[in-house]
This record gives sequence, C-alpha cells and structure tokens, in this order.
Amino acid sequence: MAIVDVDGRTEHSGEPPLTGWEAEVLERWWRVARFDDEAVRREFAADRLVALSRSRFFTGLPPEDLIRTVRAMMSGPTAGDHRAVREALAPETRAVVGFGLGAVAAVDVLARRPAVPREAVTLITVGSPLAWRHGPARPRVREWINLADVGDGLAGGEGLAPYHGEDVHDMVMDCDPRLRAPRPYIASPEFGRALLRAFDTAGSGLGRRDGA
Repeated sequence: MAIVDVDGRTEHSGEPPLTGWEAEVLERWWRVARFDDEAVRREFAADRLVALSRSRFFTGLPPEDLIRTVRAMMSGPTAGDHRAVREALAPETRAVVGFGLGAVAAVDVLARRPAVPREAVTLITVGSPLAWRHGPARPRVREWINLADVGDGLAGGEGLAPYHGEDVHDMVMDCDPRLRAPRPYIASPEFGRALLRAFDTAGSGLGRRDGA
C-alpha cells in the first residue's frame, strides 16, 4: 500500500489579489464551515477569511495562509510531488491512499500509467480537493473509494461522484477533521472499511469473515 500526503503550503508572502475562481473557492469553504461551526457563524460576512481562520477545520490558520492554501490547491501538484508518488508505488502495490493534495498527485500519476492493469490497484482518496479541480484525468484503477467529511472545507463537504462520475464510491462521514491532519480520517471506522474493501477486492481475503 502506498500512502501519499502533499503539503499545500507555499513559501510566498505578499499575496496578489484573488482571482474570481479563488474567491469562489474561499466563499464555498466559508459556507461549509458556517454550516456546523458556531465560531464561523458569529462573524460578519465581510470578515469571512477571519471567520474561516477561526473554524475547527482550519485551526487558526492566518487569512494570508488561507489564500496561499487555496492557490497551492488550484495550481496542483508539482513535478516533485508526482515523482514522490511514482517512487512510492511498487509492482505489488494493491491500494493507494492519497490524503489532501496527495490525492490529486495520486490521481494524476495513476491516470498516466497505461502499463499497469486497471484491476491492479484500488485508489482511496481522503479529504481531497478534487471536487474543486476542473477536468482531472481519470485514474486507471480497479476501484476508486473517496472519503469526505461534511465539515472538511478542502474536500468541499461532499463526495466526488457529482464531479467525477458514478464510478467513484463516496463515503461521506463526520469525523471532525483538521487541515493537514489525516488522523481523524484514518482513525474512523469508514477508513477501516475502505481498506478492507480494497484488499478484499485485490484478493487478499482480509475483508472476508471466517467461513465467508
């Protein structure tokens, strides 16, 4: 199994003005956070970046870092990110777990591996921003399982099937996630079920009960 986590932070300061699409993404993040976070609901509409920074999910991230995060998300993985994914894969890999922006890198790499049979790998994307990206390539995998928390601003608070087709098996959950912190997802029963399903699909038998 390969696990990929790509940090979405940038090194730049003095951010230029937001583009229309970047502003829309931040607005949708605010709406997701406002749905179930009292600290966000108390803020005035004009202070939405400040409100987001006080939300549980973004855990005090300064407004300027929120802008850098959305820009890193929109620009996508770097060549180094893709190389890290390729190096993590082995011929015997049967499950790939991509967290956050690492999920985007995993999708890109798996879409460009025509020599690997589709049935060889199950992809599990966790808290990924793929709902925000326009037209990413389809990964060459046997099955695509996606975990998204209703309060995860990066994941858009919903599944990927509306954006990437009904072949994506969405598991929408409530694990109280945090930005760049995969632990709430990984500790959830849903993640355990996704892994069992992936390895059972690969023929390991881990997902079967005795006597099944």
